[in-house]
Amino acid sequence: MDKERLDDLIARLHRQGSTATPAVEPLEPVIRSGDQFILSDPEKRGSTAETQDTIRNCVRDGILIGTFVEEWGFSVPRDKSARFRRWLLDNEGRLSAAQPEEVHYKGTYAVVYGSDPAAGNYRTIWVFDSMRGFQNMGAAMAREDSTFSRLIHEMVTFSETSLSFGQSKQLLQPAAASHRI
Repeated sequence: MDKERLDDLIARLHRQGSTATPAVEPLEPVIRSGDQFILSDPEKRGSTAETQDTIRNCVRDGILIGTFVEEWGFSVPRDKSARFRRWLLDNEGRLSAAQPEEVHYKGTYAVVYGSDPAAGNYRTIWVFDSMRGFQNMGAAMAREDSTFSRLIHEMVTFSETSLSFGQSKQLLQPAAASHRI
């Protein structure tokens, strides 16, 4: 915007009753990770045999979703939402079939209601059997020729990446195996 147009805009704002002079101030970045628990694999050292057995049994019996649950929150613009839903209908089964070992795609869900609109209006849920599952997912994503990688890349093309749309990411582990920081 040239100076003349900017001066004109400022003058119109003043005529409309805005008396504050526009100002630009540098933003001070604040990093908030939200980390509250130490990430630990209940299947590995640091967990008692009882904890390992209990978590394993609760996952097997469907009481717990899994050893680790990751949630991707994102927004899809309205003009892409119908195509996104069609993509999900056509590809969720393929995505599940292509998932790496120890990784389980549990679906993508629309947020009907929630307390954090900045977290996005869709959630994709992943379950990992162990820390090895994260490594397997990373390796599968690194292989450009893999069906899994191609499907994930297709899925994320529907999401909005600008800061005005919500995004979030959460990693959950069973509380019984968690140690508070």
